[in-house]
Amino acid sequence: MKAKDFQAKLKSGEIHVGAKGHLMSGPENSNIMQKNKFNKSKEKIANRKRVDINLQPIKEKISEWRINHPDEIYFDSMIEGQFYHFLKDHKIDFQMKISIEIQPKFTYLGKDIRPITWTPDYVVRTPNQDIIIDTKGYPNDAFPLKYKMILNHFRNVGALKNLVNFPHIWFVSSKSKFPIALNCIKRVIDGKPLDGIEASLIFGYKAKKKPKVKKKK
Repeated sequence: MKAKDFQAKLKSGEIHVGAKGHLMSGPENSNIMQKNKFNKSKEKIANRKRVDINLQPIKEKISEWRINHPDEIYFDSMIEGQFYHFLKDHKIDFQMKISIEIQPKFTYLGKDIRPITWTPDYVVRTPNQDIIIDTKGYPNDAFPLKYKMILNHFRNVGALKNLVNFPHIWFVSSKSKFPIALNCIKRVIDGKPLDGIEASLIFGYKAKKKPKVKKKK
């Protein structure tokens, strides 16, 4: 194919360059494919299944569900509901959905900037330290920054009130971590050291990979 013919086909749309630089024939659809892929990832987040107190999926909109169930609570995910019943079964007292303002509202160049809040799922009050627990399966890309803001908030509050013991902040991402969380809660209540057993409940924790054993020839 001559250069002139190639350029003519590009202009006519008979062939085009795909997303990865490959030549493709027919109408350009690489943008559509990427858009659909993006929409699917957004839908996956938006369609996170909410459940009622009996861990049954809520199929209607929450606004509609509340009208028919004014005195009932619901959970944003299955694991949040399962952890609720787990704490209840083990007679752990807790509070739910306490909104924490980690950055107050302020005005910049005459424009009001809304506050940044964090609403963890559960708070366990103990005579020694408070425990904040969030059931979070897959943190989004923005959460690492927010997590730093959360830690800085409690650091500042602790400094103002001359607190030595800051609250524990743990994240439960699967049912396999329920017993670990319970063990840690009981240790804090009893004033016992954690000795690092809460490591897998701390955001950003990565388990150490076991060294590969070389096979003998």
